[in-house]
This record gives sequence, C-alpha cells and structure tokens, in this order.
Amino acid sequence: MLPSLLLPLVGVLFVGGFSARSYGWAALGVVGTVVFAIVRWATFTYEIVGDRLETKRALISRSVRTIPLERIRGVDVSTPPMHRLLGLSVLKIDTGASGGDEEAELNGVTLAEAERLKAVLLRRAARPAADAPGAQEPEPAEQPIIRVPRRWLLYGPLSGAYLLTPFALLGGAVGLTFQLGDDLGFGRTAALTVGEWFWERPYLLLVVALLLVLAMPFLGGLMYAVFNWDFSLKRRDRHLVAERGLINRRSVSLESARVRGYEIVDGLAERWAGVVRAWAIVTGLGDSETRGQLLPDVPRAVAFQVTGDAIGPFRADLR
Repeated sequence: MLPSLLLPLVGVLFVGGFSARSYGWAALGVVGTVVFAIVRWATFTYEIVGDRLETKRALISRSVRTIPLERIRGVDVSTPPMHRLLGLSVLKIDTGASGGDEEAELNGVTLAEAERLKAVLLRRAARPAADAPGAQEPEPAEQPIIRVPRRWLLYGPLSGAYLLTPFALLGGAVGLTFQLGDDLGFGRTAALTVGEWFWERPYLLLVVALLLVLAMPFLGGLMYAVFNWDFSLKRRDRHLVAERGLINRRSVSLESARVRGYEIVDGLAERWAGVVRAWAIVTGLGDSETRGQLLPDVPRAVAFQVTGDAIGPFRADLR
C-alpha cells in the first residue's frame, strides 16, 4: 500500500513547507496506514467449505461472503511489480455475476499459494461437469497450444489502441499538472500561462504534434510489448490459460465448457500486414475485453490454427 501514499505525502510536505510538523504528519500517515493494513490483513480469512468458498472479514463488523464453486467462471493470478519483489501475488475470482467486478480478491498471498488455490478452485468448479453422464476422461494436466515469438511483438504498433499512447501520456501529464499544480508550488495560473504561450506560437504546437506522431510507433510498440511479453496459451484441466506481461505478469483461466466461439479482429493497418487479434466468446465472463483475449497480433493463418486447436475449427459455409 505504501507506493499509493507517495503523491499524498509529497503534497503534505509541500503544503507544510517541509517543516518539522509536516514531516510529523507524513510519518503519522505512513504508520497509520501500515497498522491499518496489518490489522485488515490479520482479520481476513478464506476457506473452502464443502462446495463453496467463504471469505470472512472481521475488522469492526463481521462480513462473510459465500461463493458456490460451480459459479466460478475464472480465476486470475497477477503479480504487480511490488508484489513480485516480495514473492506475492493477487488472486481474483470471477463468477460473471457482479457487473464486471470480481466476486473475491485475495491480495497478498504467496505465488505458490495462489497457484495452489487456482488449481483447487478450478478443479472443484469443473467437477459437476466431469461427473455428468457421458463425460470424457480427464485431459492431461497441461497442453501447450502456442507461445507467441518475441519477434511478433514488432506487430504491436499496428494496433490502433496502443498507437495513441503518446497522446494519452501527454493528456495524463496535463491533467496531473492541473490537479497537483497548487500543491507543487506553481499553481494552475502558471500552467494556463504556459498553455497561452504555446497557443500564441502555433508553429511550436505543430512541432509538438509532429513529435507525438513520430513517437506513436515507438511508445505504442513499447507499451504493447510490456503488456504482451511472452504471451502463451495452454490448456490445463479443462481450462484455457493465457499468460502475458513483463512488469505485471498475469495468468487468466477460461473454462473450456463455457467458451461459445471466438472473435477475430483486425484494423486497417493490421489487415494490410496480414495480422489479427483473437478473443474468446465466453458466457458469464466479466471484463471480457481483457480477460477473454486468446492472442495478440499474430499472422492470420496462425490465429485460425490456434483458435481451431483451442476452441474448434469453423468450416461452415456462409448462408
């Protein structure tokens, strides 16, 4: 939780003029946050009871959340940078019934515990389907489908969303300046003065716009590589598992029995280069635009081969 305190602490120190009192308030805020986090962590428990998962929080009032295992649509494990340094991870459970938000989140469990819980929850959630009449024999524990070569990360700048990265960074910097300008000592008036100075010199605005356009493929490709680094797709215990990410490594599991099809997407530049992206169509899946991704930009032939292996080939004629 400490990185999230960085900006508020800087604001407190600036407002207090870096006096002894401001340092005291900053230290009190850090200590209070740490104590609250420890108490909140110590009073949170989770347990598998029969055919359901129960999470309990008993800080001031007692809260018990029950999730039937058969309702679990997916279990995601992610490792943000700070968690990775400490050997921890975040486990999120999606039941598809909460408007896109996960039903439960275990933030701060060890990576080994997260992988163990993921296997247990998905195995028990799939048990009713396995016990049904005519059910097939269980598949091997893990079957690799594809590991996207790193050289295919060069297709990243063709994705329209990532190309806008320089403009998004500039917009975020301007918004942060207006929000925190007073705390940092130069105020909104100074920011408006700088904006008016640029507005009176349109040639400088054209130079800035040109630099942003030239930076689009580089920053967009960099952001694309960070999110899709070492992308792999595999089949594990009746689930499709997609893993990706350089800084925040994320593992997403999709129950194969709930996959109803796939979506192939290509923009104008991607179509020109012959590459596409692929998503799974899954019933009851929250945040499907992110969690349902099967492939980043890959050659079209590879995408159809992978979706055919992972979900099933589509051979029907169009009517």
